[in-house]
Amino acid sequence: MENINKGSNKESETKNNIPGNVNGGNAGLGNVNSENNPGNGNPGEGNNGRKDITIIVNGTQHVVAKEEMTFREIIGLAELATGPNVSYTLTYRKGHGNKPEGSMVEGDLIKVKDGMIFNGTATDKS
Repeated sequence: MENINKGSNKESETKNNIPGNVNGGNAGLGNVNSENNPGNGNPGEGNNGRKDITIIVNGTQHVVAKEEMTFREIIGLAELATGPNVSYTLTYRKGHGNKPEGSMVEGDLIKVKDGMIFNGTATDKS
């Protein structure tokens, strides 16, 4: 008879419940991979059979399993200051061939690709 350990892994449970922890919690980004979210079991594949995409936001790598992201989702990964008088600027490079670089504004949606680089800044409107 097999002896199966059904104990709890408190460390990973705690890590997954930390707000803003992109690798553990999803911060409203849909399917964001972590060691505790193996997807469908295929290497390099997230849930729904989509390929994991590595993007760089303000110098930090983030692995996402989304092909399109909104301005707000990317700003969320940038971990910038927030507040009622804060506005954001978001630029990108190494994008798709038809528009490899540019900027985004509130409400924009962009198709991301592996190695794409985003730079976000926060500005106080005062």
